[in-house]
Amino acid sequence: MDGALDERMFSAETVLQIQARERRKIGQLLHDGPCQDLIGAAFALKAVAGRAGASAVAAELNEAIRLLNVAVTRTRALSTGLNPLALHGSRLGVALLELCKILPEGITPTVEVNEEGSWDDVVSAELFRIAEEAVNNTGRHSKATQLTIRIVETHEALELSIADNGCGFTFTPHMPRALGLEMMHLCAQGLQGCLQIETAVNAGTKIRCVLPKKHDQPASF
Repeated sequence: MDGALDERMFSAETVLQIQARERRKIGQLLHDGPCQDLIGAAFALKAVAGRAGASAVAAELNEAIRLLNVAVTRTRALSTGLNPLALHGSRLGVALLELCKILPEGITPTVEVNEEGSWDDVVSAELFRIAEEAVNNTGRHSKATQLTIRIVETHEALELSIADNGCGFTFTPHMPRALGLEMMHLCAQGLQGCLQIETAVNAGTKIRCVLPKKHDQPASF
């Protein structure tokens, strides 16, 4: 029985490592390929627009340049989302601070992470994805003014918490964010962890993810 459990845990970790490696590869390809091509096209059109003066053609070229710059921004965001730690030297705290820049004005983020933590890049990537979904939900739905992301490490476990002081919600299976919440649970389960969501209407939302430091048994609250 223990052997079967070890095999399942090894298999889950192996799958996560493969997924992380493939995401990094695709993210780098997007950054080095299409993103650079779009930037080159925008520069080329800018040169042509400069020669066109104040004509109607110049206005159309400038609109095309604007659309290309939007495409560059979106491609960069996609690349970063696939490989969030690459731009920050595997520093999870820095990546989380960068993530919080997507929050609308009026929400003040706080990030507390010990960069000397003992977790590896696979764990960092999964914690980032959980935090990314939570931050997106806070920005879109919560009407919060504060968001706190904290990672605490003990001898037995690693705990990520994301809390806001927003409007909270009542969970239903068909709500718009249900798929994202399920994704967070799957990220935690893939590392033998567990995830808990505490929320109520007008009482904010707190998400806790606990991962075991030793993988001989799953984490629990």
